[in-house]
Amino acid sequence: MMTDRMFELALAFKETEIWTRIDEDQMFAIPLSGGRTGYVSIMGRLGEHIALALYIGEEGLRSYHILRGSVNRDGKVGYHPAIQNNRMLQMALMTEEDVPEEELRELQKYAKKHQHNLKRPNAVPVYLKCEPGLMMDSLETEQEAEDLMAALEAVIYAAQAPLIADFDICFFSGIDRYSEEIVCLEKKGDRYEQKMIPLPRIEEYTAPEGQFYDELSAARVARLPKKGTWLMSLVSLMMPSEWPQTGQVVYPTLLVVVDSESQEMIPVDSVVFYETHTSDMLNALMDTINKSGFCPERIHIRDPFTKALLRKWCGDVGIKLTMKKNIPHFDEILEECIAMHYMEEQNPAFAMEMMGQMVNHLLEFSSEELLTLPEEMREMIVSIPPKEEETLSEDQRKKLRKLKKNIREAEAPDEEALFLQALQQLIERTQSTPERNKRTNRKQGKKKKKGKRPAHKPGTCVLSVSLGTGCYRHIQLPDTMLMSDLAEIILEAFEFDNDHLYSFFMDNRLWSQQAEYADPRGEDTAYPADQYALWEMELEKGSKFKFLFDYGDEWTFQCKVLRMTDEVTETPKIIRSKGEAPEQYPSWDEEEDWDWE
Repeated sequence: MMTDRMFELALAFKETEIWTRIDEDQMFAIPLSGGRTGYVSIMGRLGEHIALALYIGEEGLRSYHILRGSVNRDGKVGYHPAIQNNRMLQMALMTEEDVPEEELRELQKYAKKHQHNLKRPNAVPVYLKCEPGLMMDSLETEQEAEDLMAALEAVIYAAQAPLIADFDICFFSGIDRYSEEIVCLEKKGDRYEQKMIPLPRIEEYTAPEGQFYDELSAARVARLPKKGTWLMSLVSLMMPSEWPQTGQVVYPTLLVVVDSESQEMIPVDSVVFYETHTSDMLNALMDTINKSGFCPERIHIRDPFTKALLRKWCGDVGIKLTMKKNIPHFDEILEECIAMHYMEEQNPAFAMEMMGQMVNHLLEFSSEELLTLPEEMREMIVSIPPKEEETLSEDQRKKLRKLKKNIREAEAPDEEALFLQALQQLIERTQSTPERNKRTNRKQGKKKKKGKRPAHKPGTCVLSVSLGTGCYRHIQLPDTMLMSDLAEIILEAFEFDNDHLYSFFMDNRLWSQQAEYADPRGEDTAYPADQYALWEMELEKGSKFKFLFDYGDEWTFQCKVLRMTDEVTETPKIIRSKGEAPEQYPSWDEEEDWDWE
């Protein structure tokens, strides 16, 4: 839906370049028809996404505050209310690649009429609408177009204000949810008058609570036998999906449920419009439980959103709900569950179409902005295999490869050289110590029992090693490295002292005797770690194994193979690092655990 007037206003807005002089939080208000108030924000100060956003009424202003409050999030997997609550109208300046072909053809007619070149950067004006739970889409009504045009007219006038009026938009105050008033530009004839108007009080966002659900289904759950512990977390899926009932493109919410012992995902149907449909989520959870024939004795959670959903329900059905500050490997489990959900549930062709649009948009991001993306989203992009790339056009493939490169460069830790130096010093130190010489002699003396090893062409292995929530290291190392050396490198990467025994469990099961490669310092070790190289473990991309350090404290490191290549790596190095490692010997009073009956 585009008219000459809409096109003209968009071009006039572009000419002002007002986004170079104002921050997104420097908002002002405008009166709209029907006694409504619109709140205008200009995006683009950092040169990324140039747009005018219009938030209407208290609901729109509330979504703005939620969105602004999410900017400094650390990108962890989890429920993200900004996605579920975004409510605004927007006029964005895009490039040709960002616009669907059908809309672009219509815009080209207006561009020709107005002698405007759409091939220049940020030259394609697009009018959009965003509603809670839905992907941004085109405007639907004339009222929405009129509201946006009113906002554009005010902004264009304000951009010229220093020349023709007594106010300057650059001095408009930034607002937050504690602000009490805002500048309002009210049109009077062919001019605008400036005045201060009160802002509605926007309460701090609170997580939606699970107050209602099917009582009969809850009664059945309460009677089921209870066993084990489940981990649960709400996740707002970042990749949109098509909702079959209406054909709308939505952001569904998934309740990830994992059995803590087997670490297997327990499937629960995703829910759309979660903010107002928490009952749908609880009913879907109870359907899964009733089909399984048993329910957990305890549920571990770590965030207030999942707590708000489950607290009343857990009390009614007799399940213990526990908040844990640190659930080992939970981020990694969540990421895998999300990836599995997309593989099983999504339409591949639709997903590729959405990915193409997403790539075009993300190519405009700076390194700092790429790092603000949720981690699971960056991982998903970087790990897209070549076979899936073949479904894209040649131009899209080139853009996707460029985006992958941009993400890898943005994620490269500044301390890489320091890690490399530390690891090199570790290798040199261990190779020159008497203890190392003893192990080498013992290894050489036992080789004869194994017989001659098969020929092996050296290659490279990239491992992800995680310890607890949000703490991991990606290590690139030669696959000829001994497992005992790998143990030392892992401990060095997490700043642990190698003062206890350790074991690798290559079948990913703790205390599994069939696949345990243990510290050679221990007694009765069937497979000493200093006699086996990494390549002999027959690993491949996606392989998982556990590294257990200190049999008393049982520090469990989850290891996963990210990739195996034929490239030769001479020295191991940390290529990515996130999170501070926990103290090896913490004080007892630092442990916390909360229970809700």
